[in-house]
Amino acid sequence: NWQSHWQADGVQVYPKFLDHHQYPSAEILWNQINSFFEALECSLLHISPRNQQCSLLGASDIAAARNFYDAVLATVGVSEGDFSEETQRIYYRTSDGTLIVTKPMDGNPATVANGGTLGFTCKTPEQAKAFHDAAVANGGVSIEDPPGWRNLGERKLYLAYVRDPSGHKLCATHYA
Repeated sequence: NWQSHWQADGVQVYPKFLDHHQYPSAEILWNQINSFFEALECSLLHISPRNQQCSLLGASDIAAARNFYDAVLATVGVSEGDFSEETQRIYYRTSDGTLIVTKPMDGNPATVANGGTLGFTCKTPEQAKAFHDAAVANGGVSIEDPPGWRNLGERKLYLAYVRDPSGHKLCATHYA
């Protein structure tokens, strides 16, 4: 039932907001979630109780978003996105999952999550820096501290934070 929600591991999914032609049930969607970013040279950090294979971000300016994500995701080995003029969506696919950037389906301007970050784990600090630099060169904004090493107790991380042209917060991370 597309008007109800489905719950897995404490995370509620509202399938009525999803493209029901591509994902006939939320369970199928969850079965397609988790290794999109693992298939890259980077992976999606834990932003929910389950790693995700399919992520969806809203963008009011789809052309700017396409330019941005084509350049940024190329730094981690993802091909240019497939654009659907009809749905105003860009699909970034790997053999294991999809990142979808879309105009909001309700017709309102895209907004960002307050406190939300889409994180990428990179193999090297140089890859995280390349991610950051590609983001800034393609309409993104560097935020927080400049890219670099951070000591978190016994753990050492290389972090690079940016916002995409729609304001979504992204972080490229390398764990030492």
